[in-house]
Amino acid sequence: MGFFLGAGCPSGIYDKEGKASLKYIPDVAALTTAVGAELDGNPEFKKCWGKLMDACKTDRLPTPNVENILTQLRTICALKGTKEVDGMTVDLLQKLDEKICGSPTFVMGKKIWSA
Repeated sequence: MGFFLGAGCPSGIYDKEGKASLKYIPDVAALTTAVGAELDGNPEFKKCWGKLMDACKTDRLPTPNVENILTQLRTICALKGTKEVDGMTVDLLQKLDEKICGSPTFVMGKKIWSA
């Protein structure tokens, strides 16, 4: 069982004394970095990741995160049917989506201290 926690939660877990934030759960920026690093082992996925990252970059969003990338990926899949987009097939993008969504489990599998 898993839970998706919203913004601010990574900073909201404190030590037993309630003094220091423990960062058991990565924030979105750290999660984006971790997912990107996990894709290093698959050149095809890594190439798509880079293309999607570039497609998301704007003057207002110079550093897209995993949420932006997934939105872009899913928009392409929903709108393009079987067409290839910038060398990426919908089938490949769907596989990448599955890989990205499976990645957070390795990052967030830390045990929190017991009371």
